Amino acid sequence: MSDLSIPGVPGASKYNTDKIIEDLMAVERIPLDRLEERRTRYETQRSAWQDLNRNLSRLRDTSKSLFGFDNPFNDRVASSSDDEVVTATAERTAIEEVSRIIVKRTASRDRFATPSLSRDYEVPEGIYRFAVGEKETGFSFRGGSLRTFARTINERAGDILRARVVRDTADTEVFLLEGLETGAANTLRFLEDSAAFGVGSGMLKPADDTFRDLTVDRATVRSLTNPIDDEYVRFLDTGALVEPLAALRVPLAPSVEVKEGLVMEITYSMTKIPYEYTPPTPPPGPSTPEAPGIEFQGIVIRNESSRVVAPDWQPPKPPERRDDLTVFSVVTDGGEIELPAVADTEGSQTISVPLGDYGRFVSGLNLRNDNTHRTFTLEHVKIFDPTSRGEFLPTNAIEAAGDAVVLIDGIEVLRSSNEIDDLIPGVTLTLHSASDEPVEISIAPDRDAVKEAIIAFVGQYNQLLSEINILTTSSENVIDEIGYLSDDERANARERLGLFQGDITLMQLKSRAQTIMMNSYPTRDGRRLALLDQIGVSTNPARTGAGAVDRARLRGYLDIDEAKLDAALAGSMDAVRELFGQDTDGDMIVDSGVAFAFDRYAKPYVETGGFIATRLSTLSNQISTATEDIEDFEARLARIEQEYRKEYGAMEGALNALERSSQQLDNFNRSGGNGR
Repeated sequence: MSDLSIPGVPGASKYNTDKIIEDLMAVERIPLDRLEERRTRYETQRSAWQDLNRNLSRLRDTSKSLFGFDNPFNDRVASSSDDEVVTATAERTAIEEVSRIIVKRTASRDRFATPSLSRDYEVPEGIYRFAVGEKETGFSFRGGSLRTFARTINERAGDILRARVVRDTADTEVFLLEGLETGAANTLRFLEDSAAFGVGSGMLKPADDTFRDLTVDRATVRSLTNPIDDEYVRFLDTGALVEPLAALRVPLAPSVEVKEGLVMEITYSMTKIPYEYTPPTPPPGPSTPEAPGIEFQGIVIRNESSRVVAPDWQPPKPPERRDDLTVFSVVTDGGEIELPAVADTEGSQTISVPLGDYGRFVSGLNLRNDNTHRTFTLEHVKIFDPTSRGEFLPTNAIEAAGDAVVLIDGIEVLRSSNEIDDLIPGVTLTLHSASDEPVEISIAPDRDAVKEAIIAFVGQYNQLLSEINILTTSSENVIDEIGYLSDDERANARERLGLFQGDITLMQLKSRAQTIMMNSYPTRDGRRLALLDQIGVSTNPARTGAGAVDRARLRGYLDIDEAKLDAALAGSMDAVRELFGQDTDGDMIVDSGVAFAFDRYAKPYVETGGFIATRLSTLSNQISTATEDIEDFEARLARIEQEYRKEYGAMEGALNALERSSQQLDNFNRSGGNGR
């Protein structure tokens, strides 16, 4: 039974026909192997060109970023000398400058709290309406706990209000309510049943009668010494104008009893009078009549004119100039107390004076203009509690709505928000805290962004060169010299090593790229800054000692001397920008520079229908053709293998039949011999 075989069944042949067919097919597959090797070579080449195209495209994009509209040379960065007081961000439109900021007050919002309330305190049912500035909101409440009331406010009025309940002891809690908008105009007001809740919960109390709002006119103003002289104090639609060396008083009748938090707000404007002194010309002196003469026999004899010796002329002294910015004082029960000096700034200004610092009672405001070259116009005087809200005062104002007060370059401005974007063009200021010390806001080019863009440009350039070196060189040294490759990347590089060795196109690309990097370009600094080497970007080979040269540097890679680059960016930013790209003929189109030159040169390679795209198309066609040839040949091999198996199967059948006949003859002969 061991000799039993089934014709055509693999592995069942005692003649080992499967091995014979396998060997025959191996010979038949040689052309197929060559086709597959060819397709693999085409695919490897296509992959290499695709990688090269990506590297070249990235380098071109990086080049364009150095001279295009969004180039980092136009970026600006704002820095603050005290980030705890104010920080700043700058847009590209910002002008390079330094401004001095004094944050006298940050913008605030209303934040009111109740005293400690029992945890079982119930908010009554009602219609609750609130207002923050010009925005109003309201809702009906069925009554309930403080926490339920706070949740309802947050759900129904969360666009302008925020409420919170804080458990301050085991048995009590505090209800907090705050507006979400800052600024003096965005005060929190309690309407309808909200006012009753505010008073009932102890959050509000009725306001007192200390509020005063005075219009400055002839009826409310008095002279400090004599009756008001219209030559020195003039009444305008905006208030009372006080000429140089004049004074006035705004009396408060009855006197105001000073209470905690009471503020006097003074609105005024100052105008400077130009100081121009022209000495008078000397007097002409006395005039003398012409002396008469005599005539005798036709001869005229004239007398000599009289002579007057005038004394030396001494011009009068120029008028005294007096400057005194301590112009306001308050009249209190303790006498007259001067207020701090005002800013030497023209235009309308508002100052706030905390009256708690100036005595128990205040009965008037004085304005003394002891200046010779300034006029002051008193426009408005107001005494109030900043926390008052109409008829009510908060009993516990954690914070009161108020405007930010900023002194910028000597000019006081008010803003309702701590985000201010209209004081310095292109700059947004963010106020964090008040400070008496000036803070410098410096606007400068974003040198770090420029440096990063240049480093990225050099990195992309070196990556492109390393790719070209790998494809056009057979020495593995070009791979070993690249220190940033991973193990997988090194293995992939070895597969592509020398793939396009001798390719004239790649050699020209590398040569032209190196030339572009070494060329000189016009800048405003002339020959002092016309090369990449002059900003610390160079291709100079580094010596390794004993006169040896690092051959890796000879392959064209760029190095960056960061200290030299930093110095160039600090001292010659505009020239560095022009080194990478500039408009030399005034047509608003960049036409010179390293980055511009490389972008223009790389464009035919990477654009749609360009050189690399054509190469990729050709290789794709070759891969498709090779794939079709492989498929056809594989079908042919399948037919050949089938024929082999058919033929060898028939042969095995014939051999097996012969063997059986031979065995039958042998058996017959043996049986016949036994019969004799």
